[in-house]
Amino acid sequence: MSQKNPMPVEGGVTVAGYTVGILCLRSAHPLLPGNVQHAQSFNAPVLYHVIDLDDPWPMMRGEPHVADMLAEGVAALARQGVRAVAGACGSFGYYQKAVAAAAPVPVFLSILTQLPFLLQAMPRAARIAVIPAVGESMNARIYEQCGIDDPSRLHIAPMRGRPVFDALLDDGTMRDVEALRRETVECAVAAAREPGVAAILIQCSELPPFAADIQAATGLPVFDMTTLIRWLALATNCQPYPGLIRRTPLV
Repeated sequence: MSQKNPMPVEGGVTVAGYTVGILCLRSAHPLLPGNVQHAQSFNAPVLYHVIDLDDPWPMMRGEPHVADMLAEGVAALARQGVRAVAGACGSFGYYQKAVAAAAPVPVFLSILTQLPFLLQAMPRAARIAVIPAVGESMNARIYEQCGIDDPSRLHIAPMRGRPVFDALLDDGTMRDVEALRRETVECAVAAAREPGVAAILIQCSELPPFAADIQAATGLPVFDMTTLIRWLALATNCQPYPGLIRRTPLV
């Protein structure tokens, strides 16, 4: 009777079972389910690592020294067993190439890394509407880091200028969740009416809680970092498929 070879099991961590790690900034504003920083946004457990920046503006300007902090965060998460790392802040995208080049696991610092993949799936005339917090965050440097070689195929629809969102952005207060939902959907609907727009990508990590509302209002595919992380969780922890298999009868 054959006997299976023993399978060694690796230790070395205090807790286990996390497939995806998430880099985030220290924050205190309200976090809704659907936000990348809300752990119940995911069907599988995720592990967070906080980037300890007292002032986020150097990162938002893309200053080079922040890359080392992000690389250290990725390495720390990898040591704890994660198989992929994602970023919770769109400005992390400034460091995508440098951090990914040194990372021991796949790294997606910005949802914008998904844009080249999505654009290849659409006709050449199709465009994707991108919803960032502010329009200035969508620039040539971040396009280069995230592999976007034709920004003309993007329609940028920033949320800045809407009062409830501006309060959240400026001082971390969420005055009215339903009003924020309306502002977000209004922004998306206006973007969906632009010529050629065939999908919507939410770049601002505060807005994925309203992805279903956007889709109901526009009828378009909606992509965001929360769904990308769910995809990473599936890809790094494949499960067998249940179901009946048709077998040849014995007689």
